[in-house]
Amino acid sequence: MDYVMKPIVNAASIIVALLFNCHAIASEPVWSTSGLKMPESVEYDAARDRFYISNINGSITKPDGNGSIGLIDGTGKLIDINWVVGLDSPKGLALYENKLYVADVNELVVINVVSGKVVARYPANGSMILNGISINKNGKIFVSDWTGNRIYTLDGGELKIWLDSPELNSPNGLWAENDYLYVAS
Repeated sequence: MDYVMKPIVNAASIIVALLFNCHAIASEPVWSTSGLKMPESVEYDAARDRFYISNINGSITKPDGNGSIGLIDGTGKLIDINWVVGLDSPKGLALYENKLYVADVNELVVINVVSGKVVARYPANGSMILNGISINKNGKIFVSDWTGNRIYTLDGGELKIWLDSPELNSPNGLWAENDYLYVAS
């Protein structure tokens, strides 16, 4: 019994220490930015030292054309709140090979980050509210349907249902790592 308890206690001690250290670090803001329009997600672009911000700017569930992607530099300076416009209610973001993938209510929107132009839109037929996105190291894209209890994948230029189950329990955030897809519900 002692053999099993020691690793658990040691792991618990490490977690508590990390939480206290993270809290101390997080209590002092490095920078802040104002002027965002109901931001939902952020994606850092290390190659360009900038952040992409999804601005819902209206209804979180309805297509209204008010949404945008904002651009912030690596120091926290707002470059352009409306870097890309004409979105509905953008939420999850993922960057892969100079393309920013955006979950936007019922479609996956793809933006070329060099030009700042929308280069593709993939409708998610039957979806309710697309939310989270993750891309694995091989470029396979996963998109969660928050209220539809589904996960879609982009396959052959089409968003297809990859998993459909009430057990997903409102899937929100996704993380693709190696052969696994982690789902935060």
